[in-house]
Amino acid sequence: MKIKLITTLALIVVGMAIAGCGNDSSPVVPDNHTLNIALGMRSYYNKANGNYDALSPADKQAFEQLVGKGPEGAQEAWKFMKTANVANPNMPTRMPNQPASN
Repeated sequence: MKIKLITTLALIVVGMAIAGCGNDSSPVVPDNHTLNIALGMRSYYNKANGNYDALSPADKQAFEQLVGKGPEGAQEAWKFMKTANVANPNMPTRMPNQPASN
C-alpha cells in the first residue's frame, strides 16, 4: 500500500515537472539585431510586392546577405514570408523608435 502511494506521488511529481506547472504566456521579444533583420527582409518584400523575381540583382544579393543562407535560403525565406501569414502588407517596415527614411 505504501509503495503504491509513493509510486503514485512520484509519478505525479515527475509528470508535473515534465509538463510544467506554470503558464508563462509572456510574449517573446526579439533583440534589436533580429528585429532589424526581419524589418530589412520585410522592406525588400514590400519593395517587390511579394514577387522575388522583381528584385534587382543587387537587392537579391542584399536580401541573401540578410538571410545569411545563400540564394536557396533566401528563396526559402521569401516563400515562408509569402505563405506563413507573415506577408501582411500592414506589417511595419521599421522599428517604432526608428525614423522613417526618405
